[in-house]
Amino acid sequence: MELKELQPRLHSRKKEQESVERMRRRTALEGERQDMAQVIGVADEGILREIQEFGFTCETGKLLYLVPIVQIAWAEGKVTNRERKLIFEAARAQGIEENSLAYQKLSDWLMEPPAEEFFDKSLHLIRMVLQTLPREKQQDTKINLFSLCTQVAEASGGTAGFLGGGYRICDEERMAIKRVAAELNRTNEQELLERLQLAEATGINDESVLRELQALGYTCETARLVYFIPLVQVAWAEDNVTRSERKIILAVARFNGIREGSLAYEQLVEMLDSRPSAECFERTLQVLRAMLQALKPEHRFIDPHDLLTLCTTVAEASNVSVGFNVDEGNVCYEEQQAIEQISEGLKIDMKRWR
Repeated sequence: MELKELQPRLHSRKKEQESVERMRRRTALEGERQDMAQVIGVADEGILREIQEFGFTCETGKLLYLVPIVQIAWAEGKVTNRERKLIFEAARAQGIEENSLAYQKLSDWLMEPPAEEFFDKSLHLIRMVLQTLPREKQQDTKINLFSLCTQVAEASGGTAGFLGGGYRICDEERMAIKRVAAELNRTNEQELLERLQLAEATGINDESVLRELQALGYTCETARLVYFIPLVQVAWAEDNVTRSERKIILAVARFNGIREGSLAYEQLVEMLDSRPSAECFERTLQVLRAMLQALKPEHRFIDPHDLLTLCTTVAEASNVSVGFNVDEGNVCYEEQQAIEQISEGLKIDMKRWR
C-alpha cells in the first residue's frame, strides 16, 4: 500500500484514538467528581466541576475548608509554630492523615503563602458550597470555621499592631477574619447586583466572563485594570519593575481615567510592588481576550494592537538587560517572550501588528 493511501487511514486512526482518550478522561473526571461530592458534601454538578477545575481532587477536597485558616495564619506575613500546629490538628480532625497528598499540600501552603487570588477563589467556592446546605448546617459550618480562624489568630501571639483593651488578635488578623466573614456571608442577591454593576462598567453581557471577572476579584471600580495586566506582566518579565516602567504604566493608567488615590490605582500600585502569580497573569489574559471578542471595537477600553504597542513601550523603558534581541531594538529576550505570549493569548497576529 502506497503512502498516499495509508495516510488517510493513519489520520482516521489517530482521530479515533484521540476520541477514545477524551472519553476516557471525561469518564475519569466524572468519577472523581462523584467521589469529591462525598468528601466535600455537595451534590451540585456545576460547583463540583468548578472546584475540580480549580485544582482540588477527591484526595485534596477536604483542604478547601482549611484555606481560610491558612489565610489567617499568613495575615502577618509569616506562620508561627503554634499556628502551624493548630492547623495540622484541624486537618487531622477532618481525617487528613500524615503523609497523605492533602497533608503534603497543606504543608506546602504553610511553607510558602498561596497567591491572594487563590484565597479569594477558595472563599468563593466555600460560599457556593455552603449555599447548597440546609440553613442550620450552613450556620454550624460558618461558626466552626470562624472559631478556627479566631483560634489560629490568637495562637500567633502577634508581633505588632495590637488593638487596645486586651485583644489578643492583631490588626492584620482581625482584618483578614472580617474579609473571610464578609465573603462567606455575601448573599446571591449581593453577588448578582455586583455582577450587574460590573456589566455596566465593562459593557460585557456574557455571564461566564462576568463570573470569571468576579472570581478574579474585579469589581465595577477595578474592572479597567484587566487591560493593564499585560503591561504589568511585561514589566515583571525580568523579575523586577524599574522606575521607568512603573512611571509609564501609572501614567497610562491616569491618562485612561484611573485616578490617583482610587481603589483601581492603589491595586495597580500593589501589583507593581508585589508580583502577581503566573496563574493571575494567565487567567486575566484569558478573560481579557473574551472581553475583547465580546465588545465592538468602539466599546473597547484599549484597542488590542495599541495594547501591544504599550507593552513594547514598557519593555523598552527597562533598558537594563544584557540579553537584547537585535531585531527588537531595546527589548530584551525575556520581555519579547512576554509580549509574544500576550499576543498569542489575545489572538493578535504579530506580523500584522508590526
